[in-house]
Amino acid sequence: MALGFHYSTGAGIQRTLMVPTPPPTSKRTRLPTVARRAQLIDAAGVIALEQGHLPIAPERLSQAVGASKALLYVYFPTQHLLFNGVLARCLGELAAARIHAWPSGASLRDASQHCASLYFDHVAANGPLIHLILRDPYMAGRIDTANRTFRDRTMRRLAHAARRELTLTSKEIIAAINLVLTIPEQAGSMAWRGEMERAAAKALCSQLVASSLAALAPDAFGGSPRAR
Repeated sequence: MALGFHYSTGAGIQRTLMVPTPPPTSKRTRLPTVARRAQLIDAAGVIALEQGHLPIAPERLSQAVGASKALLYVYFPTQHLLFNGVLARCLGELAAARIHAWPSGASLRDASQHCASLYFDHVAANGPLIHLILRDPYMAGRIDTANRTFRDRTMRRLAHAARRELTLTSKEIIAAINLVLTIPEQAGSMAWRGEMERAAAKALCSQLVASSLAALAPDAFGGSPRAR
C-alpha cells in the first residue's frame, strides 16, 4: 500500500508523492535505513517546494512518510542535516549527468550551454530545489563541506573559462555567472510548473544564455543582440 501526499506546483498543476505505508497489521514494517533516508529526503523536497521556504513542519513530513516524529529525528536530528541530504541528492544527480564534463579548453559559450542544458533538465524534472536550499536564510552558513565543494567547483570551472574570454574583474565574472545561471533555473521552473512546454522552455533557455554572453562580450560572441 502507499500513501498519496498531494501538493500543487502552481498553474493548477496537482502532483502526488506516493510513499510506502505500513500494512494493516499489529506491527509496522521497518524499512531498511537507506530506503527510509531516501523516503524522507524525497518527501522533504516535495514539501519544501510546495511551501517555498524552510524549515518545514515536522508534522507534515511525519504524515507524508507514515512515520513518527521521533523516527524523523533518528535519521536527521536537525533540518539542516535533512536539507543538506536533499541538496546532496540533487547535486549527485547533476554529477551523474556529468555537469563538469566539458574539455578543459572549451569555449565559454560551450561550457555555459553545457551547464545550462543539464541544470535546466534537472530543474524541469525536480523543481528549483537547489536554488531554494542554497538561498534560503535558514540554511545560511549551514551548507556542508561536500555540497559547498561541488558548488564551488562548478563556479571555478566556469570562471576559468570566462577569464580567457571576458575583460571583467573576478567579482564581475562571478556576478555574471550567477546571473546567467538564473536563466536555466527560471526556464526549468516554468517547465516544471507546467507554464511552458519543456522543449520550448529549453530552446528559450539556450537562446537567452547565448544572448547574455553576447551582451557581456560583443566582440567575442558576435555582437550584441540589438546589433543583429
